[in-house]
Amino acid sequence: MNPETISPYSQYKSLKAKHPEAVLLFRNGSFYNVFQEDARTAAQVLGITTYVENDPHDTYFWAGFPSPALDTYLPRLIRAGHRVAICDLIDTEPRQHRPEAQEEARHEPPSYDLFAND
Repeated sequence: MNPETISPYSQYKSLKAKHPEAVLLFRNGSFYNVFQEDARTAAQVLGITTYVENDPHDTYFWAGFPSPALDTYLPRLIRAGHRVAICDLIDTEPRQHRPEAQEEARHEPPSYDLFAND
């Protein structure tokens, strides 16, 4: 992992230390992810599955759901008595260093010479 990159779980730990009373939902593309005790809470209230992630630096629980489900799941969490914070992940990796950015940079659309037969 690039030392400049902060993982979603690291961001969770930092924010959870500041807001231990809230269930933190992290928007990650077209999904929302929750970690550790928040994942267990979400699984219990929402009926979603928790997973175990074993990365080289840590082992943690997480769960996720598609963004459109937020309209259903957010009220359920609040009605169950939970305070909820919606967070955006901070993208700390420069775009030019991401593999998909390099792929985009190398991609050239096909070109046609309309006057080749003239």
